[in-house]
Amino acid sequence: MTEFSIHKVWIIAKREYLERVRTRSFLLSTFATPVLMGAFLVLPALISASMARGIVRDSERPARVVIACDNRALAELASGELMRQRGTRYAPSVVSPASPAEHEQLDQRLDAGDIEGYVWLDGPARASRHVVFTTGRMGDFILERRLGDALSYAFAADRMVEQGSSSGDVAATLQPVDLTAVRAGKSSSAYNAVRGAAVVLVLMFVMLFSLLS
Repeated sequence: MTEFSIHKVWIIAKREYLERVRTRSFLLSTFATPVLMGAFLVLPALISASMARGIVRDSERPARVVIACDNRALAELASGELMRQRGTRYAPSVVSPASPAEHEQLDQRLDAGDIEGYVWLDGPARASRHVVFTTGRMGDFILERRLGDALSYAFAADRMVEQGSSSGDVAATLQPVDLTAVRAGKSSSAYNAVRGAAVVLVLMFVMLFSLLS
């Protein structure tokens, strides 16, 4: 290839490159791709760190949670179930009835750091089963999940008692299942290999989209 033809190729390649760089899709993909990749890498780490902080807090001191409810029996069921959950260190307490004055007092205790949060179970909340948990520990997914499980247990038990079931039948019916995960052979490594291949394919697709944009 002569020097003249090489110069022509360089001019054409330069022109094509500059035209592609000036397009809006190229600029968008250039900036969006690192942001998306960073989000995929950072978000799981943040979630894991939040769960780890929740576990550390549970091991340091019991989390003080107040359950305010007009139905004291329902609140006691939720409180007892929260304390019975395996691996938990919570110190739930019950406030009944759930009056506006108690609501204001709970807000003050939460602001002062006397409690980690409170559940407000007034009549409308019990009827709709849309329960609000006010807390200063946003992101503590372990506490939220376990508190949700305790409330679900309490609602189910209270319903069964209203239908005439005895306390023994309720406890036997709602007895939680003890599930233990056991690794089978090389299934874990195979799963990791498939997951890694999927990540590589996604990254290749993103890079190809950037080049063709």
